[in-house]
Amino acid sequence: AETNQRICFLNVSPDEVIRSLFYNKNNDSLITVSVYASDSFSSLKCRTTRIEYIRRAQPDAGFALFESESLKWPGFVEFDDVNGKVLTFSAQDRYIFG
Repeated sequence: AETNQRICFLNVSPDEVIRSLFYNKNNDSLITVSVYASDSFSSLKCRTTRIEYIRRAQPDAGFALFESESLKWPGFVEFDDVNGKVLTFSAQDRYIFG
């Protein structure tokens, strides 16, 4: 049952600032794109967390995405819900995942 009460904070570390959220209906998860104070908010880090973990107040049970990519400002991550694709952009590299 919905209680309209806060379940948890999605930030898994104190210096994390979540820049965007995307609900992945294909696997019932939430993807977060975050920056961190520890690197002057310059790197974009993506995580996926199953909704069931969020409901259990376990946002740290998710895992990192695109770890091999160096996503730094002014780079970005875009989600294409219709086509089920993710577009990443950094100053040097562009990739499409699907």
